[in-house]
Amino acid sequence: WKGYAQVYKGWILARKGRGSEAVEVAERGMAGLSSTRTALDHPLAACCLAEAYGGDGRHDDVIGALDDAIASAERTDERWFEAEIHRLRAQWILTHGGDEAEAEAERLFHKSIGTARRQGARLWELRAATDLARLWGRQGERSRAFDLLAPLHGWFTEGLGTPDLTDAEALLRDLA
Repeated sequence: WKGYAQVYKGWILARKGRGSEAVEVAERGMAGLSSTRTALDHPLAACCLAEAYGGDGRHDDVIGALDDAIASAERTDERWFEAEIHRLRAQWILTHGGDEAEAEAERLFHKSIGTARRQGARLWELRAATDLARLWGRQGERSRAFDLLAPLHGWFTEGLGTPDLTDAEALLRDLA
């Protein structure tokens, strides 16, 4: 449990802008998990490590950690976080990629949405659809973006004040 706590603490430190400290703590946690040979929640832990690397500007390590998350999900069949892994990778590529970043990010957002739909994971689907709608909106495809996001947002009847739903609602207002 100490390993998990360190990984998640590293993720929180990254969110607070403490990049190098975040990496140190998260890597120590991952090493602890590795020493116990546990695979439980490894995809999530690897994504937390990826965010720590991102906060420290370590692009190649971010991609490596996300690759590790996907490989772990495939190896162990622990797929509850799979849609979110694809979405996080798309976000990173969109922010730090080259000439083909938008096309690759769009492909990964679609992959995330498809995975979430197959799993019935509405929150993961909403997150990916919000990101894809934001991309389409920037590309001038506002109607297409609205048509993707509106039905998903409308599906939710509870938790309307949560960050994911308020973000989607704000985007829908901008797209309308």
